[in-house]
Amino acid sequence: MFSPATSEVWRLTAFLLAGLLLGLAIDRPFLSLFIVTLGVLLWQLRQLRKYLWWVEKGDWSNPPSVSGMWGDVYTHYFRMVQRNRRRKRMLLDIVNRFRESAMALPDATVTLNEEGDIVWWNDMARRLFGLKSPQDLGQRIDNLLRHPSFTRYFQEGDFQQAVEIPSPVHPQIT
Repeated sequence: MFSPATSEVWRLTAFLLAGLLLGLAIDRPFLSLFIVTLGVLLWQLRQLRKYLWWVEKGDWSNPPSVSGMWGDVYTHYFRMVQRNRRRKRMLLDIVNRFRESAMALPDATVTLNEEGDIVWWNDMARRLFGLKSPQDLGQRIDNLLRHPSFTRYFQEGDFQQAVEIPSPVHPQIT
């Protein structure tokens, strides 16, 4: 069995050969080849339009039935979307397990992105630091915790040692 690419080349060759033979029969080979080539191009553009419509529509449950190389394109894209969905579910499960574990910690836990913006916190961090949702989400941690020891600690970026600061909400708690 031929690969879809090889089959597509043979199909195109057959169309061009048929167009050439028809053109020779009517004494217009170039016009006939032009018409056949234009027909093949229009068919390919139609397949591309169908593909783009399917991708934009986002109906990943059932890819349209298409033959040739376009069928492979649909199939490969459909499989890629399915793999990405599985990976996304798996990552979401990991994040949810992390959050459940961090919520149970007796220590305040705050998750930051690379820029130092707050992404998430547990209940103890809410109580000790006075974090409020949703207004504190996305804020830089050093804008909310302004104690000089913490600011210096955060700016140095060496987090091997702990830093102790008084709670902004309960100053008697360290």
